[in-house]
Amino acid sequence: MTTGSSGGWSGGGNGTGCRSWVRPKVPFCSSWWRISGRNLWWRWGLWRVLPPGGRVVSFEKDLTWFLVAKRFMWQANQGEKNAGLETRVGDRVKLEWGDAREVLPRVLRPGRDRINLLFLDGTPKEYLDYLKAAEPFLEPGALVVADNAGVFGAGGLRPYLEYVRSSSQYRSELVRCKLEWREDVEDGIEISTYLGPGPAGPSPITAMMSKEAAAVGTEGSGSPGAAAV
Repeated sequence: MTTGSSGGWSGGGNGTGCRSWVRPKVPFCSSWWRISGRNLWWRWGLWRVLPPGGRVVSFEKDLTWFLVAKRFMWQANQGEKNAGLETRVGDRVKLEWGDAREVLPRVLRPGRDRINLLFLDGTPKEYLDYLKAAEPFLEPGALVVADNAGVFGAGGLRPYLEYVRSSSQYRSELVRCKLEWREDVEDGIEISTYLGPGPAGPSPITAMMSKEAAAVGTEGSGSPGAAAV
């Protein structure tokens, strides 16, 4: 099911805004998975606020970008300011090379591993396949974030958007923003909450978002997050 698209990202491009909106939810996410390692600033800012035992797993099927991400992971552990870190990037972030549609089912352990936050940022026409590969592992209340849902909404992302907006398993909303590298181009992020295959109680993430939405309604002002969850 889908809700209206009120709100917008704080900051300029959707990288900054998306980070500012999702970051408060990350402490509730014990398992965060993202497909495509191109927007590397996403990982390095958010892995630090994961709960104890939380982890980020990122898939990249392009070898060049995979090696770039590995290099950034190494750099993130260098320098004096990182010398005293109790938790290193490699302790929380894992990179997987290959097509997530094939690799993800091999990496996850059925019945044991769950996904709390799934970020999709790859080839638009493949988003739906990625989601369906991850769906058996989604925790009820998990967030599914699809990048560039504005610029590709009428093209390669259309089947994906039709799926999450019409399915009873999701509550979905397009939050508008600017394109990462073009402030004059309108874009959007599709935020979908996985409701589960059947009746289920709200997860900590869903409960937190509902509380925020209620607060926004009371204050009568806009919010960079979802207006209704």
